[in-house]
Amino acid sequence: MRKLRCLVHNYTFRIPITDEEFISGELHEDIERIQAHIEENHNCKIKEVKQRE
Repeated sequence: MRKLRCLVHNYTFRIPITDEEFISGELHEDIERIQAHIEENHNCKIKEVKQRE
């Protein structure tokens, strides 16, 4: 899973990156949320959140 953040609105989205994460369906709502957010807010800047190890 990767986390993405809209720098303008400070929203965080989780995106599946492995087959298991995608098939589980747990993150489908976040995928729909980020797609809708980008469609409504064309000028937003989306960046990956660096995860701490």
